[in-house]
Amino acid sequence: MLAVRDERRGRAAQAELSGGSSEVRLVDLADLDSVRAFADGLDRVDVLINNTGVMALPRTLSEQGQEMQSAVNHLAHFALTGLLLDRLATGTDLRVVTVSSVLH
Repeated sequence: MLAVRDERRGRAAQAELSGGSSEVRLVDLADLDSVRAFADGLDRVDVLINNTGVMALPRTLSEQGQEMQSAVNHLAHFALTGLLLDRLATGTDLRVVTVSSVLH
């Protein structure tokens, strides 16, 4: 499954990565309500790769009032991982990978 903020770009990545055999789901990492809704829609998770980033934004706040860069790059990953812990705990070869930009 690919969790994306832009469906068009997500579908392009889907075609390149899996030949279209994966699922694409929208999630807005700048909105913790969207992160929760995304997590609530998952039954099982074998591997979670937190890979997103925004950089050098003008001062902007997330839906919950957090500074946007921190909300997207850190708080959303932390929240999503926490919300999925019970589903991660049911697998056998679990992995959570969080990456950051080379610019970071």
